[in-house]
Amino acid sequence: MQNTHYNSTGAVLVLSSGRVVDVNGIGEAKAIALDVWRKRVVASVEARQPTSLGMSERQSIEEDIARRRAQLVAWRKGVEPETEALRVKARKQKEVGLERLNRENSLAGDRARQQRQEFAQRATTLQQNSVLHEALSDAVETARLRLRRLSLGCYVRFLYIAR
Repeated sequence: MQNTHYNSTGAVLVLSSGRVVDVNGIGEAKAIALDVWRKRVVASVEARQPTSLGMSERQSIEEDIARRRAQLVAWRKGVEPETEALRVKARKQKEVGLERLNRENSLAGDRARQQRQEFAQRATTLQQNSVLHEALSDAVETARLRLRRLSLGCYVRFLYIAR
């Protein structure tokens, strides 16, 4: 790393946790020597690491796996009746809900049919009333014209005979 204070090269250590540490007094040469030492230690450890498990270690791991498997199977068998009871309860709730929805759907259909019939009857009544209204309006207009002629005739007669 370039050190801006003294215009020299230094080292920054990065720990395995990811934290960066700047150590005073470690220059480029010491940093290179430290890195070479670390690489030698890692290579030595990797060379000594086992390539396979021993029989006792393998048997211990297999026994642990078998024990945990037995625990899980026992737990599963203990939970299965409870889950089955919950499934049955959920199915019953579903059936009850579906029956309720079917009833509500049927009632809504009946109400809709009833309203359509009422609307059809009202539409028919409105059409009949419209025809009647038109006929009455024509009759009123005719009566007004006749009344007007009578009024005009009476007025003219009044003018001539003064009665």
